[in-house]
Amino acid sequence: MATLRLSDFARNETADALGAALDSGGAAASLDFYDGMMPSSPAMPISQLPLATVKFEYPCADASQGGVLAFKKMPESDRLATAGTATWARATASDGVPVFDCDVARIRSEEHTSELQS
Repeated sequence: MATLRLSDFARNETADALGAALDSGGAAASLDFYDGMMPSSPAMPISQLPLATVKFEYPCADASQGGVLAFKKMPESDRLATAGTATWARATASDGVPVFDCDVARIRSEEHTSELQS
């Protein structure tokens, strides 16, 4: 297996491209949280309603540093569709184009908990 180590410049460019993809629709992208199994590709359609939806700020982030794209603070969810525990999420540009799917880890801090239940 080959090893690939990116420079900070290349890592920043890659992270910034992800931010640009989220902003490509010209307005705030969304992040929809789901339970169950994550599809094998963001191109696969989803038949279930999201547990919750949050909107990114627009633009979603400032320029990355150290290869890290830090998203701007998202407002609290304004839509809880069904009860459940989120296991994955899909980020979609405002024009409806899926950008990425990701798993959802349970994170606890003094400020928030990412486990979504209703």
